[in-house]
Formats: sequence, C-alpha cells, structure tokens
Amino acid sequence: MTPDETGQIMHMIKAAWKRPPMSDDTAEVYVYAISDLDFEMAKAAVLDLMASSKWMPAISEIRGAALAISTNTRTAGEAWAEVTAAFGSGGVYGYVPEWSDEIIGRAVEAMGGFRLLCFGDNLMADRAHFLKIYDTLAQRRQYDRLRLPESRRLALEAKNGQAQLRGSVERIPESLPSTEVRRNGQGTPTETA
Repeated sequence: MTPDETGQIMHMIKAAWKRPPMSDDTAEVYVYAISDLDFEMAKAAVLDLMASSKWMPAISEIRGAALAISTNTRTAGEAWAEVTAAFGSGGVYGYVPEWSDEIIGRAVEAMGGFRLLCFGDNLMADRAHFLKIYDTLAQRRQYDRLRLPESRRLALEAKNGQAQLRGSVERIPESLPSTEVRRNGQGTPTETA
C-alpha cells in the first residue's frame, strides 16, 4: 500500500474502534505491519472485521482476513478430484497437466509424480497420502503468507546463517577432561578436575 492508502486503513480502524484509544506507538506498529498488504484486500478485511468484531482486531486478524479474501482456497478433496480427473489425459505417456494451483503440483511430485500416480494400484491409499501432503503444503503456504515480510527475511537469513555455522564448526574432540561436581557445604556445586 502507499502511505496514503495505509493512512486510510488506519483512519478506518481508529474510527471504528474508539475504545480503548490507539496510542501513537500502537498505530506505528499497525502501519508497519499492514503496509505490505494490497489496499483493496486490507480495506475489505477491515470492513469484514467491523461487521464481526466487537473489539479492535489484532494485526494478525487483519492479515488473516485479508489473506482469506485474497486466496482462492480449495479443499484437499477438491484438489484430489482435479488429479483424478487428469488420470485419463495421458499421464501414463509422460503428460503432466497444468494444475490450477501450484500446491497440487507440489503434492503430486511429493508422491512420486503424476505418472506414478497414474500407475498406482491402491487409489484409496494414494488419496489418503495426497490429502495429508496437500493439507500440509497448504498450511505452510498460509503461514508464509501471514508472516510479515521482515519476518520472512530474518528467518531466511537465520536459516542461511545456521547452515553456514554448521558447516564451519570443527569436530568436538572425543575425549574431554572429566569433571566431578560436588556440593560445598551451602548447596552450591563446585567443580573439581
């Protein structure tokens, strides 16, 4: 959102929920946390929350409502129906359909690919595994979309930093000096070598 659009959203929030009054610090945090949202989606989310929430919504509620409005969410069963409908399209010959949602394709690949599914001999087991995989991938995507951009960036940096750290740590020596811990008269442990 532009700063002006973010200001409009903040005006809506402050006008709709006057009690307790929003402090300047809180308003600053809200602006920071919602400024990456699409204006129309944020506006629709706040309007929905005005109709359903007695109290000022948390940032997570605004982001969640905006995500719910903007996401064409399908159930795992609907996704499986799309996969089974494609079985007759020539998957046994190497054809891979274009899925309506990238998560369907990722779930199919996680199960060994479309061709393997076409040759599957236990459709009920394949269905059960697909539903679990699809739901897991959909939850991950939703979690990622709810995260603040700064949070995503910091998590990625931390992950990359840990990977570098793990690669640079020297092997721990197999024999370390042994220490005994005994209690001094006051219950505090002391080490002896």
